Amino acid sequence: MNHLNRFFDYIVESTESGEFDKEHLEDLLVPIRDLGVTVNINDYNGLVKPVIKGEFSGRGYVSVSFRLDKFESVDSDEYFGGYRRMISDDKLWEFLDELISFKNRLNSDKVLFYFNINQGGIFNPAFGLSFLVSGEMQSDIVELEIAADIIRRRRNRGTTDFYHNVTMNLDKENKELIVRCSMDYTDRKFNNLISDIDKSLFNIEKVSEEKDRYGHSRYTSAVIKITLKEWDI
Repeated sequence: MNHLNRFFDYIVESTESGEFDKEHLEDLLVPIRDLGVTVNINDYNGLVKPVIKGEFSGRGYVSVSFRLDKFESVDSDEYFGGYRRMISDDKLWEFLDELISFKNRLNSDKVLFYFNINQGGIFNPAFGLSFLVSGEMQSDIVELEIAADIIRRRRNRGTTDFYHNVTMNLDKENKELIVRCSMDYTDRKFNNLISDIDKSLFNIEKVSEEKDRYGHSRYTSAVIKITLKEWDI
């Protein structure tokens, strides 16, 4: 594993320590990028994400994607009479060797794999891996992280303007989750957004404001702060 070796070592060290340096990671990705691969690690709200249901609930996982859109490609009928756009770059096989070595060295209880060839009708070949890290989630705000993941999933599945106008930020330093509903807020809609969360674990503070929409109608926006309750021992 020539191109991903240092990157792999850093991923393992980071998941074990819970620390993650974006600038250092960028330096480690230079060799694989020189091969023509775009690498992205999902570090939004932290490198390690909580598994919120199923047999691995309470564990943490990491997601990494590799995009190959810079590799040479051709319509296959130029060679073999086919009709699909296909990668013709021989560096592909070197990358696949690296990817398999990366997976094997993870020694993870579970590795999920994803492959995509088109995005929005555009030829965009990409690979994705999500893998479990060792041990339970090591975080003093793990319940808040789980709540953030639940809200994110529900928001992403939503189809109304309310869901499309929900943003969220998990402030780990201050141990608070801020949810902003910029349009069409109602308590009913928000309660549906957080319906899968155990609300007994949290303090939920809501500040709403009515605003003028274009024309004469009005709408309500809201900022909600969610924090962990402190329990006497």
